[in-house]
Amino acid sequence: MDHILMFLAHIATVGATVVGVVIIAGAFLIGLKMIASGRKRDRQGEQDDETEVRDVQRMYRTLGDMERRLEALETLLMERERASVERAKENPDV
Repeated sequence: MDHILMFLAHIATVGATVVGVVIIAGAFLIGLKMIASGRKRDRQGEQDDETEVRDVQRMYRTLGDMERRLEALETLLMERERASVERAKENPDV
């Protein structure tokens, strides 16, 4: 019985060691990939920044356009409501 427990303990130790080595190797590879992509990012950084600036400017212009349209719709709705109230005052029977 003691031999079986010793065998299972040995298997658990070896398994834990293998898992540890795999985790360390994976972390090392992920680190290398991050470093490599960081260098690539530095080269593309300026181009990406310009694209981001253009996108933000486009969004700002679009929001301005939407604000003007919303104000126009509010004006139309207020004029329609005012006309409806005036009609109701002129024709109280309706």
